[in-house]
Amino acid sequence: MDSGYKIRLNNVKLMHETMISMNNENAYMAWIYEMPDCPNEDDFEWFAEDEDRYIELYLYFMKLFERYSKDGIYRPSDSVQEFVSSFGIEVEILN
Repeated sequence: MDSGYKIRLNNVKLMHETMISMNNENAYMAWIYEMPDCPNEDDFEWFAEDEDRYIELYLYFMKLFERYSKDGIYRPSDSVQEFVSSFGIEVEILN
């Protein structure tokens, strides 16, 4: 397993966890057009294994995140907070 794959796999999981935490259910409803609803490890691996597929998912994630970030993120994990802070987009953390 190469390090690029490990990074992509971790990011796929963080993207999904972020969408679960979005404070607008339309974000998740749009997300599951690309990512299966209630994905399992095989689903995450499928996106991480192919760099082109991963990039498509990442671009879709960013489109949704930019659209719905104004509504904030509800009770995100520390790892999601760190992940989204790397985008430089102001987002309210709701508890």
